[in-house]
Amino acid sequence: MKKLAVSALLFLALASGHAAASVIETGADLVRTCLQTEAIWSGQDGDRVQSLSCFHFLMGFDSGASVAAAVNETPDLYCQPEEARLINMVTAVLDTVDGNARLENAPAAIATWQALAITYPCD
Repeated sequence: MKKLAVSALLFLALASGHAAASVIETGADLVRTCLQTEAIWSGQDGDRVQSLSCFHFLMGFDSGASVAAAVNETPDLYCQPEEARLINMVTAVLDTVDGNARLENAPAAIATWQALAITYPCD
């Protein structure tokens, strides 16, 4: 129940734009903050069950461009940065949820990768 309440608060904060600007300044920051928070929650009480709030939040966006727009970014370059390897972590997390999460949450993993790729300039 505590996880659910915290998940709801994070969702509301992100959705309403009340998250601290110093922490969330880019679409990639938003994604990282969401994933890091999930990782912290998953370790509480030895519980390996992940809260899905982060992924449900990401699934609310059509693309990485939508994530960038949510934090007032106007990206003009698209590339695949080294940080996009985070998709491997996302996939691993999704594999642990409900035993069927990859099928259920593939759009969230894709949105995460797009958000990271779209918010980093190409060299």
